[in-house]
Amino acid sequence: MNRKQGGYLVAFIFTVIIAVFFQDVLKKTNSVYYGGSGDGLKGYYGAIYHAKYDSSYMHLEGMNYPFGEHVYFTGNQTPLTNTVKFLKPVIDLSDDMVGIMNVGMLASIILSCILIYLILVRLKIPVLIAIISAIGITLMSPQWARLEGHYNLAYQFVIPFIIYQLLRFHQTKNYNHSLYIFIGVFLMMNMHPYFFPLASIFTGSYFLFYSIKNKFRLNTILEFIPHFFIQVILPFALFTSVLKLTSSVVDRTNMPWGFWEFNSNTTGILYPFGKPYQWIFDLFVERLEVSWEGVAYVGLFALIMLILSLLYRMVRIIKKGEFKAKENQEQEFVFFLLLAGIFGMAISFAFPFNLGAKEKLWLDSLGVIKQIRGIGRMNWTLFYAVNIFGVYWFVKIFEKRKYVFIIASVLMATMLFIDGYYQFKDLPNKINNSAENFEDTTHQKAQNKWISEVDLSKYQAIIPFPYFHIGSENLSANSTEEFKNYVLAVSVTTGIPTTGIALSRTSLSQTLKSLALHSEPYKALEILKDLKSTKPFLILADTSEIKTKEKFWIEHAKFLLSNGKVNVYELAFETIKQGYLIKREEALASLPPTQSVSNRWYSNDSTHFIIEDYNNFKNSKLEAFINQPVEIAKEQVLRVDKETKIEVLFWMNGMTKDLFPRSRVEIWHHKPDGEVYWIDYYGISDKFQTFDNDKGLLQLESYQKPNEKLSIYLINNDIKEEQVIEIDNLLIKYKNATIYKDSKTDLIINNRSYSHNNKIVE
Repeated sequence: MNRKQGGYLVAFIFTVIIAVFFQDVLKKTNSVYYGGSGDGLKGYYGAIYHAKYDSSYMHLEGMNYPFGEHVYFTGNQTPLTNTVKFLKPVIDLSDDMVGIMNVGMLASIILSCILIYLILVRLKIPVLIAIISAIGITLMSPQWARLEGHYNLAYQFVIPFIIYQLLRFHQTKNYNHSLYIFIGVFLMMNMHPYFFPLASIFTGSYFLFYSIKNKFRLNTILEFIPHFFIQVILPFALFTSVLKLTSSVVDRTNMPWGFWEFNSNTTGILYPFGKPYQWIFDLFVERLEVSWEGVAYVGLFALIMLILSLLYRMVRIIKKGEFKAKENQEQEFVFFLLLAGIFGMAISFAFPFNLGAKEKLWLDSLGVIKQIRGIGRMNWTLFYAVNIFGVYWFVKIFEKRKYVFIIASVLMATMLFIDGYYQFKDLPNKINNSAENFEDTTHQKAQNKWISEVDLSKYQAIIPFPYFHIGSENLSANSTEEFKNYVLAVSVTTGIPTTGIALSRTSLSQTLKSLALHSEPYKALEILKDLKSTKPFLILADTSEIKTKEKFWIEHAKFLLSNGKVNVYELAFETIKQGYLIKREEALASLPPTQSVSNRWYSNDSTHFIIEDYNNFKNSKLEAFINQPVEIAKEQVLRVDKETKIEVLFWMNGMTKDLFPRSRVEIWHHKPDGEVYWIDYYGISDKFQTFDNDKGLLQLESYQKPNEKLSIYLINNDIKEEQVIEIDNLLIKYKNATIYKDSKTDLIINNRSYSHNNKIVE
């Protein structure tokens, strides 16, 4: 069998494997959802909405209304969806977007197998061994798991494509292969930016490796510079240029959460999770905790071949004094691959940032690198590199020993296929999900019939309550997964955008404006200037989950109907515009007649409370560096007769400052002698009740026991620079108490200041 015939055969075999194992999925490819919720369903939403409704190629208008978002931050498989948009005037395939995505992901895996085969035969691996190895390595790929939700990263062919083109370049030094790498990397960066570092681990390492090997000779460096520019610099420069030219957002988070959580370790690459021989490893190896992002088991075959190749070299040295291997072009390349894979593994371990006490200071100075928070994914490079290395040395060691080679080949195939089978055997069932509300485009199901009863053209957008905002890495808001999915389904089947957000790296200023719209009204809303219409909004509300700060909007909206789980309301534009004034009048009317003494604090139920306005401090605020623990209160005592629910409220600034809302608050509970016996921890990103420009009112619930003392601290371990945080108006009170003070110009109620001069405009 020649190479060409082998290529056809490996393509046929792997296509059959896909067809057999994924037959249930393929039978309904346009109505099956690989991920039925979370990131998976969001990925389908972004792709369908962009293909069907968006007016531009580079902007998703469906979420984050009225701002929308750049397609690079939506996970909507931009190369596919924009191809569908481009073809729309000729043939409209937007209704088949789900099927196109599904087939595209599975087809990419077949292409990956073919590319691995082509790599192996170019390394002069016998055709039959290349076929077996290519199928086995593809079946073992850590990228299978991405079919469950991270679709853009499920395109397995990308890394094999880079290795194949790099091998062709290595053999020819032809500019064509540098150009192919540039095109491939740029296109796949449009699919997911993480493909750039994954590709650059190989391309960048190649030029470094051969520069070192040639002792940095000037002619070598001059020869490599244009290729390095084409393969590494050009795709990154073009991608970032397109982003800057097509996006006006300049205040995305500088350090997304996860770099120190989503990394890998030795367990991630060496431990056989879910394999039938896992118990053997448990006898000899201590399993470390590892993020699922960092799991990329290299396989039993690769581990054995690493050991055998090392022993083989040692024997050659001892028996023949062969201290330097007789390298050929192919052997040299697989050695480079292994080194590049080890480099990728080190990056996945967060090396060298995890060394020493100042590791985060290292990271803080590295600009765009901080955006690669899922650093554990970089060990995919080792998976492909070490398996290709293993196949090469398997042939080199055993090929000349005929009968041993046959037995060893059977063992090799057994190891590869066992690991491969257990890697993806459960996947066909896991990705066989339905999303009936996404499929119900004519709104025939009971829960969706209301959509046909409402004149949707009246509304400019959908407001979900409880509001969900996932993606700024700073401020946030959460709803149930079921409700979020329903809102997205209504949006994608009607074309009405939603103010909800399930994206990534969302603008900090846009986030504050959006959250202010969905919180207790307090000041005139900045977002009004950005709204595209004065039409009313359509509210979808899961009334069993509504948050306190959202109830005002529900109470002042017009009830339309209910579908059982979700109530539907109409919220007038004028209500949004004047909401803070309406809230002010209601707050004033809710109080008993104020006392005759001004500038004095009162409780509506005569319970004890603690107020600290910091008027004795500079600028009448508590100011401190946020990169150190900020002591807001020290051993305060709220008088209670029994254990009582309490609220702690205070204002803090920095709502549009990166990382400020990612702080946490600790409430320390002291015994009468001062000993701390309990600490409450609060991540505060979703605990703000309302906003005033760049300030947010934090409202936390705790408890107070008789004679107990409370200390309150604000902690932020992510910020290293000496930035000033401002804390103002600390209030500690019984949970249901109302604390107020009247002055000549304002009435302050539970830390909200309402002017006497504001009036509703009729």
